[in-house]
This record gives sequence, C-alpha cells and structure tokens, in this order.
Amino acid sequence: MRIGPACPSNPRKNSLGRATSLPKKDIRSYEAYGVLNDDLVGALASTSTVMVAARQLGVSERTLHRHVRKRTGEAPSFWIELARARRALRALRVGLPLAEVAFDAGYADQAHFTRAFGARFGCSPAKFRRNPLLMPLAGRPGFAG
Repeated sequence: MRIGPACPSNPRKNSLGRATSLPKKDIRSYEAYGVLNDDLVGALASTSTVMVAARQLGVSERTLHRHVRKRTGEAPSFWIELARARRALRALRVGLPLAEVAFDAGYADQAHFTRAFGARFGCSPAKFRRNPLLMPLAGRPGFAG
C-alpha cells in the first residue's frame, strides 16, 4: 500500500509497515500542505549564514538550498544578503555611524559592508546617505532588491 505525501495526520510507514512520525521541522511537510514557509523565510532573514539557517530548520545546508532554489529561483545566500541590505538601509535612515550600521547589519567590518553595499546599490553607503533622492527610497517596502 502506498502512502501519500507525509503529513502529521497521515504518518509515513517504514519498511516494516510501522508508522513513523515526521521530524518537527521537516520541510517536506510544509510542501505537502502548500504552506508558505514563514519558518523558512524567518530563518533566512534572521541569520548571517546558510549553515545557521539550516540548523534552525533542522535540515542540511544542501536540502535548504534545494528547497529555497525550487521555491524562489534564488539561493539562500541571496535572501540572507537581501535581509542584511534591508537592515543596513534602516540603520542608515536613522543616522548611525557607518561602522555601527555595518555591525548591526551583520557585516564583519565597515569595509566589508561598503563593498557589499556598493555591489547592490551602485554607490557607497556614505554617498547613498548624502543623496536626498535616494534616502527616501530606503524606507519603501521592496526596495533593496
């Protein structure tokens, strides 16, 4: 007898025909219900590495990478960097010193932050902050993409 998709109300069966329960954070159980993975998005947005996000979700890095790429078309590192860029933009709007912005956003140092910021936005954080046309954009939802 074949068992359908794994879900808590319909447990999987092992090779001996005994029911097995799903792990708490099994990504496949989210897919079985078509649920948008708030846990997945939250884990990526709140960490600085794919390894930490995978540990929070209880899966391997490769499994996390496969599922994120399948759902979004982008690697987990893209979403982690996007979350960092958004944290940095919020801090820039407040007027914190650049070294503190870098630290708060999770960058190793100000130079690392400046390089990553320049690659994403095409200018340094200092130039971005001084530009009266760009700073209002920093507060818009979806900006930093």
